[in-house]
Amino acid sequence: DEAKTSLDDAKIKLDDARSAIDDIPTGKLISLTREESASILSYDSACQSMKAIAVVFPLIFFLVAALVSLTTLTRMVEEQRVQSGTFRALGYDKKD
Repeated sequence: DEAKTSLDDAKIKLDDARSAIDDIPTGKLISLTREESASILSYDSACQSMKAIAVVFPLIFFLVAALVSLTTLTRMVEEQRVQSGTFRALGYDKKD
C-alpha cells in the first residue's frame, strides 16, 4: 500500500514535470543571408568609407602639389622676367 502511494506520487510529479516542460516556450531559429548579417553590414560600411577616402585623399594631394608647383613656377618666371629685362636694357636680343 505504501509502495503504491509512493508510485502514485512519483507519477504525479512526473506528469507535473512533463507539463512544466511543455509550458517552456520554444526557441526560434533565424537564418540570415550574408547581406543581412550585422557584422557583414558593418564591414561593408567600413569598406565604403575607405573607398571614399581613397578617392578624396589623392585629389587633395595632387591639388597641394599643383599649388606648390604653380607658386614655384610663378616665382621663377618673375625672377627670369627681371633678368631678361635687365639684359634687354643692356642691349641683348631675345636670341642671346
